[in-house]
Amino acid sequence: MDRVKKSTCAAEMRRLMEAGPPIYVSDKHGLPLPEGDTHVAMLWYASDGEERSSKLEGAPEGAERDELWQSLKAFQGKALGSLRACLGLIVSVMSSRVPGVPDEGDGDEEQDEQAASQERQES
Repeated sequence: MDRVKKSTCAAEMRRLMEAGPPIYVSDKHGLPLPEGDTHVAMLWYASDGEERSSKLEGAPEGAERDELWQSLKAFQGKALGSLRACLGLIVSVMSSRVPGVPDEGDGDEEQDEQAASQERQES
């Protein structure tokens, strides 16, 4: 949950959201699964030679997991919506200040070009 809330990378957010909240320890490279298996059930600890469950302590299951997943998806949607709005604002501001960068097409390109030309002459 914390990683989803603190993520600043859309690719990381997508990867976190693809499988939903984890229940078991997993690593596709370090703990590859045989075809048909869904998870590693037991882990062997070299320190004492014992096997232990790979289930994550406190991991939600069933309806509790589904509810958590839905709330994370809702949070993701809000976060991405805010990110898109911020990026749109940045592009809008930058395009109005940088000569040669097209703006959102406010219909007054001639005035924009005149302002850019005047800025070039002043500098």
